Amino acid sequence: MTEICKNAQKAEFAQRIAQINDPLNTEYVDPETNMLIPKKMGRKTVQIGAFGRMGYPLSLVMALFSGVFAVMAIRFARFHFLGYNDLEMNADMMFGMDVVMGMGIVLFFRETFNLKLLSHMALLGTSLMGAVLGLHNLVWMYPAKFGSVFSPEWVAMTKAMAEPNSILFRGVAYLI
Repeated sequence: MTEICKNAQKAEFAQRIAQINDPLNTEYVDPETNMLIPKKMGRKTVQIGAFGRMGYPLSLVMALFSGVFAVMAIRFARFHFLGYNDLEMNADMMFGMDVVMGMGIVLFFRETFNLKLLSHMALLGTSLMGAVLGLHNLVWMYPAKFGSVFSPEWVAMTKAMAEPNSILFRGVAYLI
């Protein structure tokens, strides 16, 4: 009887080893989660993106500049298309428009470019708020460029609102 049991155990063990070594056997079932897990992930299995290993650092840079681009696009639209004069608008209303519309543009960039990691979200929010609070500093640094995009009057008006190296929060400039 023991010899029959030993032979059955050996046959079952040989069958399990053959199943493990089978080239078509590429995944196993995790007993805790009951999910199929790949056994090996070779170079062909892992797809490297178009930029290779530079994809993540480039996505961080893109997330950083997305907030600045969003605020510049909002202010461009407000100046050229909607005809709003910044002096006639309430400072709270301008701040609210910049933040809310900027969040919409940033969320569009997030979905479009798949920037869904926590680090991307932190950079998107930080760059948006940094641009809302400090874009006038860029106007002080590059008045000719902003004058060609907007107008020299808009540049003069923006310079009159805040001093350089300051934060403009709800119409009040705080020097840094």
